[in-house]
Amino acid sequence: MVGTKHYDVVSIGTLTYDISQPISDRGLKQLNLPKGHSTLVSASTFKKLAKSSKIKHKSAGGVGSNITIGLALNGAKTAMIGRIGADNLGKDFIKSFKKHGVDFTANPHPDKPTTALMSYVTPDGERSFAVMPGATSEVGPDDIDENLIKNSKITHIDTFLLQSPTGIEGMKYAAHIARQNDSIVAIGLNDENLMRKHKSTMRKMLENDADIIIGSMDQFMAIFDTKDINETLMLAKTLNAKIALTQGAKDVYTIEDGTVSRVRVVPSERVVDTCGAGDQFAAGVMKGIADGYTVKDSARQGVRWAKHIIEKLGGIPTKKQAKIKLLDGPPPKKPKPRPRMSFAA
Repeated sequence: MVGTKHYDVVSIGTLTYDISQPISDRGLKQLNLPKGHSTLVSASTFKKLAKSSKIKHKSAGGVGSNITIGLALNGAKTAMIGRIGADNLGKDFIKSFKKHGVDFTANPHPDKPTTALMSYVTPDGERSFAVMPGATSEVGPDDIDENLIKNSKITHIDTFLLQSPTGIEGMKYAAHIARQNDSIVAIGLNDENLMRKHKSTMRKMLENDADIIIGSMDQFMAIFDTKDINETLMLAKTLNAKIALTQGAKDVYTIEDGTVSRVRVVPSERVVDTCGAGDQFAAGVMKGIADGYTVKDSARQGVRWAKHIIEKLGGIPTKKQAKIKLLDGPPPKKPKPRPRMSFAA
């Protein structure tokens, strides 16, 4: 067990109200939305899209919701720090967190709405997004409840906060507070283009602040400008962190104490919606590490959780689907302590 703190994970990150509907490739082209990517749209355009009769799923979502609620449904004690708008969608977030037992520190933005997105799912399970920008990335130092971080085993930092200068300051501040209070810093990588755009900031945080790094191989390669898997793994071994890198339906690579391992991924034959796969993988990894398991065993759990979520619409598990098989054996009796580096401004 890592420490005796009240929370397993506190997440500082983005909150996005998710609306999902199936669509054909032709229909996606008619909406002028590039497949597999996010497109910013105006509030008026979004409202029109949200009136579609083909909508199948609506829920409070985003990285923070998906991870903290997914963890809570599997027995973890979690908390969320994020921004919503002073609107009805923001109220839905408050209700959702309360329903699932996630402690939520909300600071409604006085001017910006709750961020929302339309997730269009093509027959192959690929997602394409129409995003109405809002308050989601405006989580700065003033919004962060230090007590939540001090009382959490793991502080998860969502890198979608890179989308605003305020969010970047919030990321750095959260990492600083965590390091001062013996909370493990887990940095979740996100959109490949976002990682490439902010690679200087990300490199510094991964090198100086991260105890855990979770993301895709492509996202990691975008940050460090590596060209192939072998080069990427050699570089990753130099970082002072437990690392889990996904490759879609291919095997996951993990790194711990200089050792590279592979975790088998068995592709699902019932893919409905890949929304939330990365978030539930991250949730499974963090739950395992919080419980004292190795990153390799924790990644095995993350793979199970990710496979489970892609067989339904939406990125948050339901109560029924929360009964996921956990790790096969007990954690090591004496997990090796992780050395911590001093905070680098």
